[in-house]
Amino acid sequence: MKLSTLSAVAFAALVSANAFANDVVFKAMDDNLATQTCIVAAKDGIQAAKQLVSDNGLRAATFTKGLKCNDQNLTRFAKKYAKQDMADLKEQAKATRVVRLVTSMENVETQLCIDAAVMGEERARAKYRYDAPVTCNSKSLSTFVREFKNTQFESAQSEE
Repeated sequence: MKLSTLSAVAFAALVSANAFANDVVFKAMDDNLATQTCIVAAKDGIQAAKQLVSDNGLRAATFTKGLKCNDQNLTRFAKKYAKQDMADLKEQAKATRVVRLVTSMENVETQLCIDAAVMGEERARAKYRYDAPVTCNSKSLSTFVREFKNTQFESAQSEE
């Protein structure tokens, strides 16, 4: 019984710590380049921080070598706090994009490419009863379809 209670408390503490870590707000104590670099590293990642240093006329490797942000080296500090930003970027990348596919030719292969992107290769091939290899925009049909995964389509007729 004690072990399960301890596990529940540990789990609750872990969840609370993770929730707290995602809500970190950085407040600069001064406006010097080192402070700015630490804040940029936390918010935008290590590359953005190095770019800031370079933009200020200094060599990033030399400047950041001995830099400490909250008693951590710059790289570790950036990784610690930029993880949430990376997760957000990955989530945005997975977000549905909206595109319009426009036909330049009126033939069954072209329509098969468009329908396969919208409904999937298997269903489109069944619709047209077409089993031969198809090239869409210089790519195999299956590669073309993969490029449009997580995509929403606007309907469009051919444009002259």
